Amino acid sequence: MKNIKFVVLSLLSLALIFSCTDDEEKNHIPNTGALEMGIVVPGNESVTLCLDLKDNANVTRAEVSWGDDGSASFDIAGNQVQQKIAVPEGSYIFRVLAYDANGKEVINFPMAGKSYGANYIGTLKNSRVPIKFRLSPEKDVNITWADNPAGCLRSVVSYIKAGETEPTVINVTTDETTSFLEKPALEIDEEGKEVFRFEVMSYYYPETKLLNTSQRPVSVPADIVFDEFPSTITKYDNGPVDVTSVYIKNPGPNMVGTPGADSRFGNLTDWQTNTAAKNRDGNTYGGWKQGLIGWEVGWGADPITNGKIWQSPTLPEGTYELSISFGGIMTDWVDLNLVVAPGSELPNVENLSTQAITYMRLVNDPVLGSDRKLTFKLTGEDQKVSIGVAITATGGDAWIDAIKWFKLVDLKIYDE
Repeated sequence: MKNIKFVVLSLLSLALIFSCTDDEEKNHIPNTGALEMGIVVPGNESVTLCLDLKDNANVTRAEVSWGDDGSASFDIAGNQVQQKIAVPEGSYIFRVLAYDANGKEVINFPMAGKSYGANYIGTLKNSRVPIKFRLSPEKDVNITWADNPAGCLRSVVSYIKAGETEPTVINVTTDETTSFLEKPALEIDEEGKEVFRFEVMSYYYPETKLLNTSQRPVSVPADIVFDEFPSTITKYDNGPVDVTSVYIKNPGPNMVGTPGADSRFGNLTDWQTNTAAKNRDGNTYGGWKQGLIGWEVGWGADPITNGKIWQSPTLPEGTYELSISFGGIMTDWVDLNLVVAPGSELPNVENLSTQAITYMRLVNDPVLGSDRKLTFKLTGEDQKVSIGVAITATGGDAWIDAIKWFKLVDLKIYDE
């Protein structure tokens, strides 16, 4: 009797096993092919699906779905797939289903990707910046450009030629460092000087790593065309030019820093800070104060002797105006200075009068307000200068909200 029960139970178990196996086979999402690699390339309110269906020559059609109701379908011929799909700006998970000629689903996989649009374009405030103009005796203009901004695909210059009314447009590639404007229309200003005008707009792409062929995933085809996103138009003439974005990193406002242990103070990003300026937690951090250059001395923090925060750009010959927004200090015994000096480091506070190109002691002054300016002139070859602040504060307790932002303007970018 026991043997009969065992046989019956065994047969029932086998029946259940085969039944489950049949159900699993029926409901199983097949994935008999191999997806070598895939990536979603962002576009302007679109994405491009780049797939390498390495062992799937039999795949003939794909369906893609995303969000609540987004969907698209397209035919496939060959293993290399490059398919553009229109989607609103945003981040998505795309579900890709691929079928063979018999309608059998052979691949099912998700891909994450992002589409860009008006919100991203609204952040593109800067075009490529000219750092020098020269008007030749023949009345042509030669432009020397700053380095190409990250993510910039190309730039476009528009100007009116003498005797014409329609603009002439020239493209500036990422490799070009100079441009030639043939006889732009000249105006005479109130001082009797000849003035020429032109406009610059640059085109950007948000995923800069895809522009670098050495970093680009192998699934991104070499012949892919990246969508272009236009910057705002910047207008120039042979007057002063704001060159802050060319020569000063992290200039503010809302200067970026890495918070220290107390979260209120930290180290400033992209600026050099000497040990003396790091007056907190055993000289490990200091000089950045929640979005600006600032300190506290006393109240548990160390005094500061010859603390320095600076950058050292290489500037071409010219006349420059360095301006800042001064936040204020608690007491005027704090010896805080805005400094421009030759070379790669700032002088000590006691040597500023003899070693700086120019400097200004920053004190509270209701007449001057928050904006302070220094003007300096460089002649000859390009030269490295250091721009920043030098501070000595040893008199007791004080807060120092030194600088909220920096701005550098080339006052005479135009060579006559």
